[in-house]
Amino acid sequence: MQARTYDIPGVGRAATTQVHVDTEPGFVAEQLHAGNAIVLLDPALLANPGVRRLLAVSDPTILVVLLDSSEATKSIETLQRFNIDVLDTKSAGWVIGGGSLINFAYYAFARRREADPGFRVVCLPSNTMAMCDVAIGSLGLLNDDHSGRKNAVRRTCDPDDIFLCRWLLATGDLAMQQEGIIEVVKHALFQDPASLPQLAQTFCADVPDIDDLFECAVAGLVLKAGVMRVLARDPRHVAARVLSYGHLHATALEEALSFEPRHAWAVLFGLLVDLHLEGLDHPRDVLISQVTRWSRGQDFGAFWQPETVASVVDKLRGAALTVLSPRRTLRAPATTLDELDTTDLRLLSIDAIEHAIVEVGGLLAGDAEAR
Repeated sequence: MQARTYDIPGVGRAATTQVHVDTEPGFVAEQLHAGNAIVLLDPALLANPGVRRLLAVSDPTILVVLLDSSEATKSIETLQRFNIDVLDTKSAGWVIGGGSLINFAYYAFARRREADPGFRVVCLPSNTMAMCDVAIGSLGLLNDDHSGRKNAVRRTCDPDDIFLCRWLLATGDLAMQQEGIIEVVKHALFQDPASLPQLAQTFCADVPDIDDLFECAVAGLVLKAGVMRVLARDPRHVAARVLSYGHLHATALEEALSFEPRHAWAVLFGLLVDLHLEGLDHPRDVLISQVTRWSRGQDFGAFWQPETVASVVDKLRGAALTVLSPRRTLRAPATTLDELDTTDLRLLSIDAIEHAIVEVGGLLAGDAEAR
């Protein structure tokens, strides 16, 4: 495959992120060994031949730290155990792994960059969700295990370089790689609604194709880059709300169920709830029609049990329940992100959210029975 490069303007600082697509391990290794770097690496990736090639050269200036790509890693407690002082001796920080590890790394690297603005941040996301939604335009985020709050503390961190590597994506479980495409669906609702049926087919295919998944993830990053370009011009633009579409309910659901559901299940359910609240039955039903195939036996029943709904509603009380609606982009696909404004914002009520969660649960249950 021919390598491609995209330039994305940074939002958090005056910088441009270079996104390198389909780069070979040899080129990435050259970049890694060009500087005095710390590498935060998911140990599961040590089985990947490309990763082994990156680390094959003995280089005393490279420090590799193994950390799991999990919600447990992305915490204030992990940061307290992490030897943060070692960052002061490094001129670059690399992270190779999934979204949770990237969130943790970006937080730690942002702290280092405050002392040294020239500190270089490089990201190699290892799964589709990390590629299309976490690597760019994502904050450094840590959970607070004591309070049970997700993303309790945050810092902005724009990476200098992102490498999207097909050979790295091949390491992960293909069913898990399918899950990440739900984040592409979120962006497609606002920027490319015509692609929704194809995306639905990709993330529920019985035999997923690694090349299709990779190209969907790249397309997702390009769509998210569109949001970043708008925000680079106007950080207060309502397009920022695209990033959180479906995630208000998803985060509350994850907290209510002690982070037991996979993030993709929670986001999918959150998208369905938001679409239902808007009365957007067609995109909602396009997704629901595929859910029971895509879920591969996942039991969504816990999502709308009375005790779960009560917990979600309780967590949402006092939150800013204003979301950006995709109604205009779905009805007029030529609408651009720049054209969205405050008239596209919708104020939700707790009662409406509670009702929608139960209604979507009933639709999912009915669809499963029909199948």
